[in-house]
Amino acid sequence: MLWKQKSILQWLQEGDRNTKFFHLTTIIRWRRNKIERLKNNEGVWVEEAQDIKGLAMAYFEQLFSQEIVEHIDLTLPKLFHVIDSADLELLEKDVDMAEIKRSLFGIRGLKAPGVDGFPACFYQAQWNKCADDIFALVTQAFQKCSIPDKLNYTLITLVRKVQSPQSMV
Repeated sequence: MLWKQKSILQWLQEGDRNTKFFHLTTIIRWRRNKIERLKNNEGVWVEEAQDIKGLAMAYFEQLFSQEIVEHIDLTLPKLFHVIDSADLELLEKDVDMAEIKRSLFGIRGLKAPGVDGFPACFYQAQWNKCADDIFALVTQAFQKCSIPDKLNYTLITLVRKVQSPQSMV
């Protein structure tokens, strides 16, 4: 799937013919963008893949975890516009099949595959078979205000902003 996505992107941008040269340049670029080692909080180099993974996971868990903050009574200025009644009615109306289909088909086919590995093009191509299940899932999410645990999981790709990163910070 990864190769197909890279191939399509390059082809769309530069009109490549999917040649052997193209595949070699993609492999070289992928290998060059690999993070080989990082420094941990103590300044010690971590080189094992599992240890680097653990370092990254610990960093993001700490970054996105909530801290308990004492309640502070603040008077906030009116930062948000008042929502008019017509917009409120739209927020309260039931979700319909056409809206769900429009949303699904608005996603580019090979963008953002879920943790199950299926990109949007799979669900778009199989819409006739899976529409009822997707509709039931979305309707349940709105009615019960909850979604299945793993549905909101995502794959995160770290994009380096420096040439040779040395730590997560």
